[in-house]
Amino acid sequence: MGLYIDYDQMRDTHTEIYKYLSDWEDNLVDIGSAKDDILENRAMEGKSADNIYAYMREIHTSLISTILRIITFFSDKMVIAEGLIYEIDRGTYAVIPEEEIDEMMLTHYLKMK
Repeated sequence: MGLYIDYDQMRDTHTEIYKYLSDWEDNLVDIGSAKDDILENRAMEGKSADNIYAYMREIHTSLISTILRIITFFSDKMVIAEGLIYEIDRGTYAVIPEEEIDEMMLTHYLKMK
């Protein structure tokens, strides 16, 4: 038993995922800009307002940047995974034996350590 790889479907899926991730990035950048505008305008005043601004600055800024880093990390790993699959068999409709998959995954995992 092996793993059948439909490269056309894999490329279509990756394209769809990249578009989805790109949309997320665009939305997060817009949210970050809106947050920055709120922090710069400071329409509210007082102790409570200062706490709200501090919360937005500390939590939302780091949350947005963390999500953007996760998106980049995931995108990079998808490219690596696709490259590893092509490295094993470049046939149009490859069937890769399970043993080869296990060996490849173990080798890649050990390189990451």
